[in-house]
Amino acid sequence: MRWSKEPALREWMINNRLDGFTKLVRASEDTPPEELAILKRLKEAGPKAAANMPKLMGEIMQITAARQANTANT
Repeated sequence: MRWSKEPALREWMINNRLDGFTKLVRASEDTPPEELAILKRLKEAGPKAAANMPKLMGEIMQITAARQANTANT
């Protein structure tokens, strides 16, 4: 994304109080090895998890639609 290449905007987004995740996953030289291992696993799993989201959302929508249909029929 183009905006992600703007250093000032990227820095603002990282420090924005609404973005708690970025600060959580940013490693520093003080980060313990156990935490680094978890962060590595998160980084590796992230793309697969994001790719799976449409499938999961579709399943939720089907369950919700079925529940609404059952409620309407009773």
